Amino acid sequence: MNLNRRVLLLILPVALLCSLTLVGLGYTVQREAVIGLERSRVNHDLAALETTYREYDQFSRNLLYALANSAALGNFLRQTDVPYRNEALGTQLQLAVQRLVGNDAPSRISLTIARPDLSLAYYYERSDDPFAQLGSRQRQLLERLARAPDGPLERRDYLIDEQGQSLLVATTALLPSTAGPPLPGQRDLAMTLQLAVSPERVETLRRTLEQTYGAPLEFSRTPPVRTSAFTAVERLAPDLYVRLSPDPQHLHEQLRSLAVAYFSGGLLVTLACILVLVILIRRHITLPIARLDSQLTEVLEGQRLALEDSREPGEIGHLGANMKRLHDNNLAILAQLRTALRTDVLTQIGNRRYFQLMGESWLAGKPDGRTIALLYFGLDHFKSVNDRFGHEVGDELLQAMARQTQQLLAAYQERNEVVFTRLAGDEFAILLRGSAAATDALALGEELQRNYDSGTLVGERRYAVTLSIGLAAPEAPLDLADLLAQAALALDRAKSEGGNRLVHFTPALAARQRRQDLLDEYLRHLNPDEEFHLVYMPAVDSAGQVRSAETLLRWNSPRLGAVSPAEFIPIAERQGHFRWIDRWVVDQACREYPALQEILGNDLVLSVNLSSAQLDQADIVPYLRERVRHHGVDPGHLELEFTETFAAELNERTLGLLHELRAEGFRVAIDDFGVGYTSIQQVTDYPADTIKFDRLIVERLSQPGNQASLDALVAFCHARDAQVIAEGVDTEQKQLCLHQAGCDLLQGFLVCPPRRLDELGEWQRQRLGNPSPV
Repeated sequence: MNLNRRVLLLILPVALLCSLTLVGLGYTVQREAVIGLERSRVNHDLAALETTYREYDQFSRNLLYALANSAALGNFLRQTDVPYRNEALGTQLQLAVQRLVGNDAPSRISLTIARPDLSLAYYYERSDDPFAQLGSRQRQLLERLARAPDGPLERRDYLIDEQGQSLLVATTALLPSTAGPPLPGQRDLAMTLQLAVSPERVETLRRTLEQTYGAPLEFSRTPPVRTSAFTAVERLAPDLYVRLSPDPQHLHEQLRSLAVAYFSGGLLVTLACILVLVILIRRHITLPIARLDSQLTEVLEGQRLALEDSREPGEIGHLGANMKRLHDNNLAILAQLRTALRTDVLTQIGNRRYFQLMGESWLAGKPDGRTIALLYFGLDHFKSVNDRFGHEVGDELLQAMARQTQQLLAAYQERNEVVFTRLAGDEFAILLRGSAAATDALALGEELQRNYDSGTLVGERRYAVTLSIGLAAPEAPLDLADLLAQAALALDRAKSEGGNRLVHFTPALAARQRRQDLLDEYLRHLNPDEEFHLVYMPAVDSAGQVRSAETLLRWNSPRLGAVSPAEFIPIAERQGHFRWIDRWVVDQACREYPALQEILGNDLVLSVNLSSAQLDQADIVPYLRERVRHHGVDPGHLELEFTETFAAELNERTLGLLHELRAEGFRVAIDDFGVGYTSIQQVTDYPADTIKFDRLIVERLSQPGNQASLDALVAFCHARDAQVIAEGVDTEQKQLCLHQAGCDLLQGFLVCPPRRLDELGEWQRQRLGNPSPV
């Protein structure tokens, strides 16, 4: 919601509320005024009717008086029973009436004279109807006066005749002999004189009032009751009253019109005020803020670099100036943050984010004849330095390496664009882009290796930390992920070959990696009972007797064929498959052990190779215990071989586990003694029953001139109360040297190559049929 709409939503309810309040108050006051005015108007209109009525009443009184005192009426009354005089007297009476009323008289005047028995003695009507007769309602008035001997001698009535016309009727009783009012007791001798006039203006007013107020005028002989506050009552004559009770809808219509007028006008005034307010607020408040907001939006979207200086007065101008100051400060901080986000805090070189940013930018650019090469390297033995000297020394080493490498890069930055970054931990990357980036990257890699070949100098001390470097310089363009994957593969190869070397990525290296990935995938899903099998390699003493046999694992894949242990065992250990593989080997060896005893003798010691990582598994001892019990194998006939490289990582926990294995009756052997990092002290600490000399040390010590060293090494192991087995015995020269040194058992192709269980039986039968010292 924008600011203009928000302002409108804020102003509109307040303005409407104020307007409605004022309009409501005004309407209330005006409503009371209208009600009072309407009440006065009703009374005034009815008073006007009363005045008009009285004029007609006075006219009829005067006329009736004049007639009553005229000679013509007197003569008529005295001679009414003379038939031949009636017509003449009636004519005289008509002339007298016409003379009395004149030209301004009402349009209709009637004179009725009735005998005491109410028979009609005379009827005259001055109107447009030549055949007019006495109406029934007028006759009823005659009868009402004549039949009330004790009633008044005169009465005034207002009635509506049969034609719907109003009449003002004056009725009086006259004694014929005197032409005057009858005395008491003479009422039955009196004649009745009735004068009726049509009050046109009264009728006009009546109809107007009835139409205006929506209610009829009510005439009564007694004072009427006021039915509402608007009821008006007027006395027309001593015994005649009129009442007007306006229809409530009449007042409601006026009040509704008043409300519509008030509220419509109030709404229009309110809208006009709101419009003026909105225009003023928009001009002086929201529009400047909107301009500032627009500038900020353009800055955020990159369409504008900076905010304009505010020229608005007052608080909005201060707001604009403060926003500009804040934006300028943010730009400075943003520049610092951008640098910090792309910089490694420890070494002050680029970080992984910067590496990705620059690498993706370079690789996404249009071809311009330049190539890109990547050197990906890690520090050898850095963890040992961290563990031995502490992380502070490790940090100083990383900083020193970064500074020294930057110095070497100076010579290559003249021909190439160079990006030097720390990706993670002790891993660094150098990206080069130039016309001969691959050649320069190779030269730089070799120079780096030479520079750190003797270790890394930190201050005045040199640490045995070298570099393993992977180089990727593809001819065809790659994305950054693929380029880094190639360099990482080359780095892994350099580390696996012992470190301190430079390895260039090649398709063969990628093929080897694909082969390893394929083996890893198959290892995850294979059924070991279908694809794995065991072979055994016997070891004999100096008399040629088989004393032990080493269990070796073989993999015959239906899809890959026979896979060398040297190929799949490292993958299994690296990918964490060693646990289930070692346990399958133990279970299968224990299952086949009775058959081996039948072939090679009941005292046969069966040696099983286990990954040294098994010593980190807390359940290895319970598992071994359960398996030998399940298969009925004496633990003393099962020897567990752990590679000697594990001896470099002996700790209190693993030593305790080895002692626990020996306490359960299992034999423990050091495998591949003589290679790696084994020291005399570590052999002394290792709780082993058997020490197996690796084929490489056997090869070296069986050379002429090394017999004394071989004798001393065997004697040292015997002093540790350990049995010595020599591996790789494949010549009689080696056999002779080892016998002279006192080696306990010999193992190798000269004795017997690895054989399956069924092949061992044939081999043993041939040996027994043709005994030999071996």
